[in-house]
Amino acid sequence: MVEHRCRSCGYTSVNKLALEDPIQPDSREAVMKLSSVSAYRK
Repeated sequence: MVEHRCRSCGYTSVNKLALEDPIQPDSREAVMKLSSVSAYRK
């Protein structure tokens, strides 16, 4: 699960990762990089 927060209005939503999607899967490596960066931006 990934939390998305809008920079304009502050709306927060939770999204599922699509790691196993055959057409356009999420990159596990990119998600790991984002999770380490986002911990410092709160």
